[in-house]
Amino acid sequence: MHKGQETLQTGGLMNLQQTLLLGIKALGAEVHWNLLRLLREFEIKQLDKRLLQEYEQLGRLHAGHLEQDAEDWESEKETCHKQIAFLEKEIAFLRKDLEKLRASGIQERLERWNLRA
Repeated sequence: MHKGQETLQTGGLMNLQQTLLLGIKALGAEVHWNLLRLLREFEIKQLDKRLLQEYEQLGRLHAGHLEQDAEDWESEKETCHKQIAFLEKEIAFLRKDLEKLRASGIQERLERWNLRA
């Protein structure tokens, strides 16, 4: 049995002290979650900025395509396309992982505190 479970198993109803303790734990868990979420969202925003830069670079390559050597142009264009694909995939992964992290965090708390959804 986890540490927090002893105080919450009283046959269904919690007294005031148990309710306050659970509220403080829930508040702490939410603060922790929001810090993790903010850090992950910052990382996603940085990747979004980088993705925008790659799209801009690709646009510049297309605009200046006639002035460049065809071989160099194709090479740079291919690099941009690969980078764009990577960044889009990484951003989607991080967003999905953030959703999974939230769901698993809530489920873990419910189990740890012996609560039912």
